[in-house]
Amino acid sequence: MADDDLGLAFDFDDDVFLDTEKKKPEPQIINYSAKQETEGASLTQSHDPWFHSTKDFEALMLEHHGPNQIKNAIEHDYLYKRYDVALEKALAYIRVAETNTACKITNTREMSEIAVHCAARTGRFDILEDMLDRKQTTQELGSLLLKGRMYPLCGRWADAMKVLVEYNKNRKLDYAVWVRMSQLVMDAGKEDIKRDLAQLCINRAIHIMTSCRWNQSIEFARVRFEKEKEAVQAAGRSINGDPTQFMKWMEQNQPGLEEFRREDLEWIYREYTQKQEEQEEEEGIGAVRDL
Repeated sequence: MADDDLGLAFDFDDDVFLDTEKKKPEPQIINYSAKQETEGASLTQSHDPWFHSTKDFEALMLEHHGPNQIKNAIEHDYLYKRYDVALEKALAYIRVAETNTACKITNTREMSEIAVHCAARTGRFDILEDMLDRKQTTQELGSLLLKGRMYPLCGRWADAMKVLVEYNKNRKLDYAVWVRMSQLVMDAGKEDIKRDLAQLCINRAIHIMTSCRWNQSIEFARVRFEKEKEAVQAAGRSINGDPTQFMKWMEQNQPGLEEFRREDLEWIYREYTQKQEEQEEEEGIGAVRDL
């Protein structure tokens, strides 16, 4: 499954829900031109930056600035699409950090995520699964989103939905995760009940986008948001599902949707039902006020 099926980039900051208006910053003009690289040129060791070292890897990891130097080298390899090399170094970095007591690195979450991207890029799905299943010392919400995107590459639809639901419980006003859930269901199959569930998810995303207050004081942010909203609405029209059919399916406890855990489907059902009732109650109060 492609990472960006709808061409969306949901990366709004947490300050999008504003109660007070912020002063619009004055734009700054910076004269900058990036260094141009020759397209298709292969970089040899002699052309690589200083942080690419020929020292023993484990010995370098034990130096004061060694781990940071290696991290720079891995990111540089990834930038130049040397995914196999970056993956090998990332796995070695994690191994040393977790097995050598002299190494001062205690958190390998970021390096694990680099390894996940590299494994996906190179088609090493065995390594990809191992990295996704690793127990993390810290549970970052961004890691849940990454797993939600990557588990489907391994055909693990239930695990992908599980982490997306977990993320949703913590960030209920993030419409992007509802879009991702809709895409996940459609990728798992085209049966009618899947279309109905996918429609429910995309409808929830659209409701969040159109009913919440978003910071659109900056022009490029407003334009980007409008493009995202149009793309999500177009996706909703293309699914051609009926959320009420999914609701009936849940209430009658019918078979189907075996790709997903029942508890995750029940959470989606309860969340959608609750929000629908709240919306109808608000509309009823508004109608009474208009009398």
